[in-house]
Amino acid sequence: MIILYCKSICLQFMFDFILSGAESFIAGTANCQVGVDGIDELYHIIKGQNILHPSAHIGDRPWGVRDFAVVDPDNNLITFFERLK
Repeated sequence: MIILYCKSICLQFMFDFILSGAESFIAGTANCQVGVDGIDELYHIIKGQNILHPSAHIGDRPWGVRDFAVVDPDNNLITFFERLK
């Protein structure tokens, strides 16, 4: 995992290891987590774009974040999160 911080933005790059024999550079095998302030506002902006992951709608998670996920054109998962206070 790679974590990058810049002002109020935190980027976490997590790489899944594929056991199927697929090469890791093939589209659809990566995910990215982006820390934001104002997760609910961002969700309402993105909701109208028809890119939300069907199983990852906005919600509070037991590990202390509120998050949701989208899928990019190459089928990679991008999760936006805000730490719960």
